[in-house]
Amino acid sequence: MTQKPMKRFRRLERHADKRAAYDRYGPDTGNRPGPSGFGGGGGGMHPDDIFEQMFGFGGGFSFDMGGGGGGGRAPPRQSRDTEIEYDLTLEEAFVGKNVTLAMERDRTCGQCQGSGAKNGAVKRDCGKCAGKGFVMAQTMLAPGIVGNAKRPCPTCDGEGKKVRDKDHCKKCQGKKITKQKTKLKLNIEPGSIDGDRMVLTGEGDAMPNLPPGDVILRLRVRPHHAFHAGPPGSRDLYYTASITLSESLLGFQRVLFYHLDGRGIKVDCPTGERIIKHGDTFFIKGEGMPKNASTRNRAGDLYVRFEVEMPDLDWVKRQQAQSGPEAIHVALPGKKVDQAIPEDTVTVVKLKECPSGKTFYDEKDARSRTNHGGRDSYDSDAEYGDPHGASAQCAQQ
Repeated sequence: MTQKPMKRFRRLERHADKRAAYDRYGPDTGNRPGPSGFGGGGGGMHPDDIFEQMFGFGGGFSFDMGGGGGGGRAPPRQSRDTEIEYDLTLEEAFVGKNVTLAMERDRTCGQCQGSGAKNGAVKRDCGKCAGKGFVMAQTMLAPGIVGNAKRPCPTCDGEGKKVRDKDHCKKCQGKKITKQKTKLKLNIEPGSIDGDRMVLTGEGDAMPNLPPGDVILRLRVRPHHAFHAGPPGSRDLYYTASITLSESLLGFQRVLFYHLDGRGIKVDCPTGERIIKHGDTFFIKGEGMPKNASTRNRAGDLYVRFEVEMPDLDWVKRQQAQSGPEAIHVALPGKKVDQAIPEDTVTVVKLKECPSGKTFYDEKDARSRTNHGGRDSYDSDAEYGDPHGASAQCAQQ
């Protein structure tokens, strides 16, 4: 009997607190200040209510920084995408390639239309979540902070309803999706570079009640034995050519190398035009990676570094034998013989002086600097360089 007045007093006290809160903050719309500075909590609010407002249900929890109550993450608009890495040679990237991909993907079951149940089966409330579609689970919110958050019920996949095992669809066994084997055909355009992405819309996996996701093909270009590409994103190519001492001094006109598409690249460097020293770099305009139609990028350039073959000691001894030990008659080693190939497979080019301040991009040296934490010293250039940062570089001697 003595406890009843005390209970009544506590009820009156709580009523007075609510009245004071109403007079100060107005109706309870979730805007009252809560503990620890959280909006939408209300004084003395239970931690579960706070986390319920902060972490919504719908494929995991999400942060709501607006303070107006947790609406949760918006439902996905389509099924998850599928990313595939595809390897190709530098020649294939240069000339393009037709590709056929054999793959297996998820598709909504056509027999049960994604319900997972056979015809006429009655869905009942899930016993685990009591038909709510979610369960409360402890979640680590921050170091030392643990709270309850709504999670999709693992038994009914968040539907709140399920059928008995014996009423499952016979084709998908209640999984709502089936595996489908398919072949996708696509065209890799000439001029594709390492890291390019190709998107095949709607060709990925499908989840019930959602449109299929996309297949994203990420190109990975394998290293080449003679040519190499520039920094990531660059469309320039690099090649090291070898010439004799006679050619470096007196010029030459011959097929210097075969390009990635099989064409012979004949360099016309007449006598008296220039002297090419060992390590000099020149560039050939537009002979890098071809123009790519989808990305609208211009063709890259081809940078050629020259190595001059110096005569060996046997050559010196032969000159001594012919001219005597005291007076050596110098006869330069002959020029290299041009390749006998059809004219329609030959492209005659002129070497151009590289822009001032450029150096030959060395792929191995760049990787070494990156591995040792060194800063890349290549500068960007609007006309010749890489638009993404480290540019193709060439030195003018």
